Amino acid sequence: MNIVLIIPYFGKLPEWIILFLKSCEYLDGKIDFLFFTDDENISCINRPSNVKYYVVSFDWLVKYIETKGLGVLSSAYKLCDYKPLYGYIFQEYIEGYDYWGYCDIDTVLGDISSFLIKNNYTCYDRIGEKGHFTIYRNTKECRELFTQYPYSFPKYFDFEFVKQTTYPCHFDESGMNIICNRSNSIKYLEKNFALQTTIVRELHLHTFGAKYPELFVFNKGHIYRYEKMNDSIMKEEYMYIHFQDRKKMPIHNGCEDCFLITHLGFVPFSEEKIEDYFRTLYGQKYEMDFRLYFSDVKPRMAIFVSKLSHCLFDMLARYTAGEWNVEIPLIISNHPDLQHVAERFGIPFYLFPITKETKEEQERKEMELLAKHKITFIVLARYMQVISEQMINAYPNKIINIHHSFLPAFVGAKPYHAAFQRGVKIIGATSHYVTTELDAGPIIEQDVVRITHKDSIEDLVNKGKDLEKIVLSRAVQKHIERKVLAYKNKTVIFS
Repeated sequence: MNIVLIIPYFGKLPEWIILFLKSCEYLDGKIDFLFFTDDENISCINRPSNVKYYVVSFDWLVKYIETKGLGVLSSAYKLCDYKPLYGYIFQEYIEGYDYWGYCDIDTVLGDISSFLIKNNYTCYDRIGEKGHFTIYRNTKECRELFTQYPYSFPKYFDFEFVKQTTYPCHFDESGMNIICNRSNSIKYLEKNFALQTTIVRELHLHTFGAKYPELFVFNKGHIYRYEKMNDSIMKEEYMYIHFQDRKKMPIHNGCEDCFLITHLGFVPFSEEKIEDYFRTLYGQKYEMDFRLYFSDVKPRMAIFVSKLSHCLFDMLARYTAGEWNVEIPLIISNHPDLQHVAERFGIPFYLFPITKETKEEQERKEMELLAKHKITFIVLARYMQVISEQMINAYPNKIINIHHSFLPAFVGAKPYHAAFQRGVKIIGATSHYVTTELDAGPIIEQDVVRITHKDSIEDLVNKGKDLEKIVLSRAVQKHIERKVLAYKNKTVIFS
């Protein structure tokens, strides 16, 4: 898809035009830009080959629009209402393009065309809803879409009224959105693709409604937003970034292909130093201690099992269904019984038979294997062995166990038998981090199910199995998403 964006701009071009043009450079061969401006200095600015310009006066544009039968343009700002007409007004300039549109120059553009293709947006006739970026398919119907008027709506959605006013009617946004929604023939994607920012306090940029610390990066034609959530770094790509507060738009200061965007200017950026950026911008100011993980780096989980398969089957089913953003390089067991399950799911199975005499040596081999596969956390899926202090210390708050009781009740072996003997009316399951004290680590997830005097020990076991796999899977998911903060022997669970 080839796109042309039309940009009339009258008055002195701002200093940050250099930044806009830098982002245009990475779209060369994909998107062309047509500038109509009265600032002759544009000829002196270093521009990529896909940015073409025409030095014209505002009076020239007024008369040019008049010749199209579109009324008298009262001011340069009134051009906002005329943006949806650019395809009609500049028709002779856009021949041969698949799409035409407009964008503001208080933006930094990302990989727009690839973004649209990747998300299968090219089937739409109108893409976008904002004045700072919208494109239309280059057809007669789309070029003349502005002439349609939904008569049940206020008259400022009628361009015949809009062109007679001197004040802005937001026809490029609200007006055209209504027209497109009412059209039976136009396929319209109503979505704002912008990473829209404003400057808060004296420190940094913020997206509207942001809850967590964030950074904005231009990296070789791509726009990324990094957000610190709990102890993780969430990375998300956007089509472009729009600076809402134009008066405080930062100035490009020579950083070229990859830079961190701040209100003071731009800083050369590398992902390896992002922890330093957060520490400088947030950690020192708020006296924060934190760890950072990238959301696009999958944690690596090892599963330990013995003979019972219900928790293992449940986790592997969720894994293969794509519910978890995790990698499972291996399964470790002290019995051969579940090797067939691992083979069914195509996951390597390692057998380490353990006796009192061999326990220390076998755990040493297990830890070597875990290190070789760069395992980040372990799940004990009914693994009927006590983990050594050495392994626990190697994976602090990174070994998740499922215990078949509502802790602290019925610690240790055979809790269902103990519950039956006690005559309780509920049984539970608890998932927790493993510590050196048996079944006493920080609790991640718990749940219960009711029982009656009619239930046998076998009934309790069967009801408990369903509960165990649900509770364990919830805990594992929270850990994968890094929503668990362990402090002393308690946890804080983030929603």
